[in-house]
Amino acid sequence: MVPIYICEDQPEILNQLEESIRNIIMIEEFDFKVVLATKSPEELLQCLKNQRTKGIYFLDIEFPKESINGFELGKEIRKLDSRGFLIYITTHNELLPETFSYQLEALDYILKDNPARLKQHLKKALLTIQNLLGNESLEEREMFTVESASRILHVPVDTIEYFETSYKKHNVALITSDQYIEFHGNLTQLEERLSSGFIRTHQSYLVNRSKIQNVDKKRRIILLKNGGTCLVSRNKIKELKQLF
Repeated sequence: MVPIYICEDQPEILNQLEESIRNIIMIEEFDFKVVLATKSPEELLQCLKNQRTKGIYFLDIEFPKESINGFELGKEIRKLDSRGFLIYITTHNELLPETFSYQLEALDYILKDNPARLKQHLKKALLTIQNLLGNESLEEREMFTVESASRILHVPVDTIEYFETSYKKHNVALITSDQYIEFHGNLTQLEERLSSGFIRTHQSYLVNRSKIQNVDKKRRIILLKNGGTCLVSRNKIKELKQLF
């Protein structure tokens, strides 16, 4: 869940922003949540001191009754959340260049003088963030890239159950819960290529350690968490029993 913070000094607009954002989250089923809607920049900064999650910030620019403006607030937020998303809500489009002088890397700059357009721009900003967060997750996930049947495939390593030798000469198969991908190669090369998260249990099997449920010594098989099985060679039984 990604927390959302709203800071706007006018109560009517603050309520409008909060209601609109909550409705968008509900309709679009985003994994976001409004955790604070406040008129006080100080309250926002105080709240952030206890947070360690990347957040989304909808900020006014002018706070006449405060000693800090929206750009200075953004600068303080950056000290506590360097990768958060800043969106400025204002009636003054002439202030846009100042975001660059503060080096805030704001995601968007939305005018609040038209309620209908405001809602459209809020939705657009949240959709952009949703896509950015999705791309970040993919980038952080380790992928196994393979060429099969003239196609380049990218398979998340944490979904791979095991690799096994194919009946076709010089081919191996990659097995996930819902995929069987055959490609040119051998298990020795894969063992060298992959991390220690995989273990060679048999001359015909290279198994993802995280998918192993148990080892049946008598039958010399590995029981996988998804209910599948893989063979274990006699000389690997002792090693595997110590690990699992």
